[in-house]
Amino acid sequence: MKERNWLTWLTVLSLVVGFVAMGTGIWLSYEAVRVSRAKDKVDEELYITQKQSQATESSLKRQNSKLAAANSSLKTENQRLKENNLGLKNAAQKLPEKAEAAGMNLWVKEKKGKHTLLVKVDNETGQTERNLLILLIPGTSEATLNNLPKLFPVNGAKPQYVYVKKVPVGSSSISLNVANDNSDLAFFFKNNQENYWFKGSHGRSDKIGSYSHFAKTLSQIGLNAGKLKVTKIKK
Repeated sequence: MKERNWLTWLTVLSLVVGFVAMGTGIWLSYEAVRVSRAKDKVDEELYITQKQSQATESSLKRQNSKLAAANSSLKTENQRLKENNLGLKNAAQKLPEKAEAAGMNLWVKEKKGKHTLLVKVDNETGQTERNLLILLIPGTSEATLNNLPKLFPVNGAKPQYVYVKKVPVGSSSISLNVANDNSDLAFFFKNNQENYWFKGSHGRSDKIGSYSHFAKTLSQIGLNAGKLKVTKIKK
């Protein structure tokens, strides 16, 4: 009788242990599934986040590329506008200088004897001009800035000239002694922008530039810009 009871209890205990083990297994399986699903969900969310991040990064790269292209285009356009403005500024500066050069003129008013010319100087620029250097061009030679060294070679005879420091506004006159009464006239002068100009045959005017350029031009025809003899002009 005792053995049967013992066996009964063992059987019951075995069944209980089995049920517990089965329940534990079911619970563990459920937890494993739940954890696996949670992991899959996290992986899916991470994948979606990565895709969104990649899409955002790609979009930002495209936007940055567009901005870089736009900035490059703006720089090019700004450079073009800067060059245009500089060109317009230079043109605007040249116009007044050209007008100023056009306002300086001189011609032979009359001949006084065989070797004297009375030259009329017309300054219609509206301002006092400076450093007027009149050259006497021999014979019927045409005076241009480029052919002055041919007319007056350094080793040849120096050109006859008259040098006036200040030329007042309006008409003035000056007497020139000439060896040849068929002499023509050409002249240099300095405008109020400190630029030197040359005016030769047919009234053509050429801009020389600074004093150093003026001095170099005179050295090519045997004259020293720093040692020119000054003559007074008569109003």
